[in-house]
Amino acid sequence: MLIPFQLHSFFQDIFEKFLTQILDQNLLGKKLSSQLEEVCQTPIPTKDLNGPLMGRAQVLLWAHQNLREQAEVLELLLIYYNNFVMDVPTLLDFCQRFKKHDFGWGQSYKHLVDGIMEKTVQRIGYLEVLLLLEGFDLITAADESKQN
Repeated sequence: MLIPFQLHSFFQDIFEKFLTQILDQNLLGKKLSSQLEEVCQTPIPTKDLNGPLMGRAQVLLWAHQNLREQAEVLELLLIYYNNFVMDVPTLLDFCQRFKKHDFGWGQSYKHLVDGIMEKTVQRIGYLEVLLLLEGFDLITAADESKQN
């Protein structure tokens, strides 16, 4: 029988191996980036595709949830790239994607955005700008320029 300390250590080792594998191959950043792309490209639900119960109230709830999910994925990406270096192709991909996305305002359902959702759209835009700034890594660039 394993005592609690041994169990804790056993699961810590398994989690550490799992996390090391994900972080070494940059899988987490790629998965979060693809999830953001998927969430941003998801079409608005319609009565034709989702049935007669998909009314205006349900569409508004869906739109609000979609915006919140975009903001949460951006927050996770910001945390990830705060601790890990963003490579140049990823930075360029984010630049193109955010420009195409109009920094949150290019939603396919922007005609549904109300006052509450407008704050979330602004938050998405700010998070996208912060993510780009994180990718530029200005502090490291300034330190390297001082050394050279």
